[in-house]
Amino acid sequence: MIDVRVFGRPELSGERRLDSYGRIRLHFIEDFQASCLTETQLAAAIAEKYKKYLRDPQVDVLIKEYRSQPVAIIGAVTQPGRFQLQ
Repeated sequence: MIDVRVFGRPELSGERRLDSYGRIRLHFIEDFQASCLTETQLAAAIAEKYKKYLRDPQVDVLIKEYRSQPVAIIGAVTQPGRFQLQ
């Protein structure tokens, strides 16, 4: 879960989820790859895409929750099961 803030545009701001492929969906922008980017890199990428619609967009991104693909722990362990890596 990430929190995207576009200064002066509350309708474009808010919390967003990445899909299972690491893509993000935002208003007016086609889905694009967001995984493996830092908060700063993602904010810059979003601002670049919004330049098509806004003059000098100011974007902040905050990662609110980290999740990865689930992993299964099996065998001779104390607690076998499925877990999300943090």
